[in-house]
Amino acid sequence: MGAKITKLLAEFQAGHPVAKFDKEGQAGGSRKYGYASYNSVIECLKPLAAKGLSWSHRVGGAYQDDNAYSLVVSTSLEYEDEQVVSTMYRPMMPDIQKLGSEITYLKRYQLVALCGMAADEDDDGAAAMPAEADTIARKKPGFAKATAAPAPAV
Repeated sequence: MGAKITKLLAEFQAGHPVAKFDKEGQAGGSRKYGYASYNSVIECLKPLAAKGLSWSHRVGGAYQDDNAYSLVVSTSLEYEDEQVVSTMYRPMMPDIQKLGSEITYLKRYQLVALCGMAADEDDDGAAAMPAEADTIARKKPGFAKATAAPAPAV
């Protein structure tokens, strides 16, 4: 990552950017969690866009070593003469609506990761736990649920 993008993102991250949690998901059957939609992430990133940072996504497919066809989503951040790219591969889904959801999910996760912001509750691996273990973990002293904050000015 170039020095100019790094400096711009550091200024943004200093404000602890958290996209507004405007959606609810469900994992492990009954465990619900809050997260920021792609639109909410974009709204949080507007101060960066106002400073000249832009992003774009490319969606395609590729054959992997095991000859399986995978969805490929690349996200690029551009600022002045610098660029950083993140690419993720996922198994291709036959259902077009599920595929569309997967594309949006990957775009959102890549933007969040590249910009160093929060966009969902950090469960520290609780999604991998059975629902009962997650409930027990959340009842422990010191457990704090994440809350949404307004987007910081850059």
